[in-house]
Amino acid sequence: MQRFRTITLPVLLGLACFGCGTAYLPVESIDERSHGTPLSRSEYQRSGDLTWRLGDVERTGDALRIDFSLTNGTSTPVRQGMLRVILYGPDGEQMTGRLPFSGIGVGRSRALSARFAAVPFRVADLGLEIIYVSP
Repeated sequence: MQRFRTITLPVLLGLACFGCGTAYLPVESIDERSHGTPLSRSEYQRSGDLTWRLGDVERTGDALRIDFSLTNGTSTPVRQGMLRVILYGPDGEQMTGRLPFSGIGVGRSRALSARFAAVPFRVADLGLEIIYVSP
């Protein structure tokens, strides 16, 4: 029974992360927000840092899709982690959602997509925070 659990849990986590690519992110309330470390936006890999590069941004009605790549410039592969995607409006509005990710080797990038179902303001900027990573 124990062997079944150790095999099943990684498979279920992988399927859950795979499914998040098409699902909308649950929006965090202010009370749900925990600590996070801001990630730098960079066109190039930075040694010793996780960084991100913006790709396509598409708005359809109130829904918003943000494509970006996450780059691992550290010396340790990242097995899995959780990001906070932060949307900033021109008048101080903010909206955040959590996005799980998995499998980024040393010196590698991973394409990710964050989808929000309803963004009631114009997005002027966005940011990413790392909530946790598991090497």
